[in-house]
Amino acid sequence: MIPVNPGNILKFNTDAAWQRHNQPGQDRTAFGLRCPKATGLSFQLFFPSGAGVVTWELIDPKDPTGGINFPMSAGDLIITNKDGGGFWVTYTSFAPLTNAVDCGFYEVWLTVDGTLYKSETLHFTEDTTDPVYRIRFTNSTDKDNVLYTTFSYHQFLYPVKWAWDRPKIDRESEFSVDGNGKTTTKFSRTVARFRLEVSHIPDYTINFLSKCGDLDGVQFEDVSGAIAVVPMENITFDSRPQGLGLNVGIFEFDAESEAFNGCQPDFTTA
Repeated sequence: MIPVNPGNILKFNTDAAWQRHNQPGQDRTAFGLRCPKATGLSFQLFFPSGAGVVTWELIDPKDPTGGINFPMSAGDLIITNKDGGGFWVTYTSFAPLTNAVDCGFYEVWLTVDGTLYKSETLHFTEDTTDPVYRIRFTNSTDKDNVLYTTFSYHQFLYPVKWAWDRPKIDRESEFSVDGNGKTTTKFSRTVARFRLEVSHIPDYTINFLSKCGDLDGVQFEDVSGAIAVVPMENITFDSRPQGLGLNVGIFEFDAESEAFNGCQPDFTTA
């Protein structure tokens, strides 16, 4: 069940038996990671060797033979060679797909040097509600075999449903007491940790999300950019079961912090 592309939210395997909707007890109707139908969802795979001959297509998961397929343009992919050998295959989802597809459930079938790699299922949607929110994940340095830096690779999670929970307040203080028993605050630091709960988190994404605190570029945002971005710093991630193979994800992160050293001078007004 270990994916061939660890460090990515969209998992790929060479054996269809490891796909979520093919696991024992799962519904025959596939669950899919949500994404806009115009762009799909970004993904990346690293290959330690090979010629880098790549084709890809979208497949209807109801037909495991791949008989219902939609060829995609190889020009939408970026092939990046690694110094010393190996290469990355990346789809950034920054621009619309060259070959448009209708809304629905799809798998990405990626053929690299004759070997077929199958993704988990995606749910291509055309949202009529505004705004549409997502969580963006990126990093200022490369991480393990994930190439973030060369062309600013970003990964995305489009929540099906989400809600803010009440913030958790972390406060630390240091006091001094003078000879008259008067207490003075020498130092205090107050951090408001916001809590974001997201439904429909599949099991196979939990490993990636549990490590998202290692990334320095995570934010909650409106896709259109009309609403202010919420930076998600010092993230921790937990989850609780929602149903068979699905979970409610719980993100906690620093949203507001204030430090006071007890001797701040008063402002001078104009």
